[in-house]
Amino acid sequence: MTTEVEQYRLNIDQELKAEQERQANALQHIRTQPVAEAGEDILLALPDISDPDLAEQFKAAALERAKPVSWRSLVLVKIAGLLFERQDIFELVLGILQDREEILPMRISALNILKQSTFLEVKFNKYLPAYLAALRGLMDDPEPVIRDQVMGVLGKFKDEYLQRRVIEGLEEPGKALVPPERGVQLLGYDIHAEQYPLLQKLLENPPNAQTKIEAARILALDPNSKDLLLDRLKDKGELKDVRSSSALAVQSFAPEEFKSFAANAITDHTEYDDLKSLLLTTITQDPQITASSMGLEFNQQVDILKTRKLSPGLLKAVQNYQDNSDLATQSE
Repeated sequence: MTTEVEQYRLNIDQELKAEQERQANALQHIRTQPVAEAGEDILLALPDISDPDLAEQFKAAALERAKPVSWRSLVLVKIAGLLFERQDIFELVLGILQDREEILPMRISALNILKQSTFLEVKFNKYLPAYLAALRGLMDDPEPVIRDQVMGVLGKFKDEYLQRRVIEGLEEPGKALVPPERGVQLLGYDIHAEQYPLLQKLLENPPNAQTKIEAARILALDPNSKDLLLDRLKDKGELKDVRSSSALAVQSFAPEEFKSFAANAITDHTEYDDLKSLLLTTITQDPQITASSMGLEFNQQVDILKTRKLSPGLLKAVQNYQDNSDLATQSE
């Protein structure tokens, strides 16, 4: 009688054999028929191409603009594995990305292949200077999605040219390459102390709400922005996300002021539950704050909170706080 483990192994073996058979059949088909005549089912079944003659056919097929994007993308993916050994394959993929006459989905497909290839740093490093230079050139691409994606890649590489262009766009909106909220996000990949004043201005006088939120998140890393963020935290008319980011910053830079504000806000019936939940959770997780240090009155008020209609998040935060309390109960 076959055990479950044996049956599982048998199923895996059968699946592997079936996959190997599909790949062999697909390779046989592709070697006897022009690549252009292969359907997507054949391309999907193919293993990555390593044969030099087939690679040349696939290179040509990837440029056949009369073919559907899904088909061409599959063709490109199948020879992408050769990119590390063959510079002509790298240049083909990069060329498709750079070609402003190429249709957008195909350019995105090429960019995705290149982004994935960078994960193998040792193999890709020889192409990195050319790759980054090409991305810098695409920062002015007419397609917003291309601009956004290449700038995101450059941001992760902490590219200095990107930083200069982003700052320029934030200071002079007419020169902006991306919306201001995205610009702030990109700045956050490699933030420097001299850039915090710009973010403080954007927090106080933002072009839109999302830019204000993004600026607050990054300023939460800056100790010199403590007073500004404390003001934002205390302002009940401020955006919720801005207050949340401000709360975490104040807790880090001014723990006593945070503790005082949190004690009042958590028991304030005019504060919204999400902020109360965040504050109470932060208190619970802070090893420097104990329930006894919060005082008898506060803990009694937390007890009273349970008798009210609370959001699920705040109710859970109250339960966690009391479960982790260093006191058996403050109300007894």
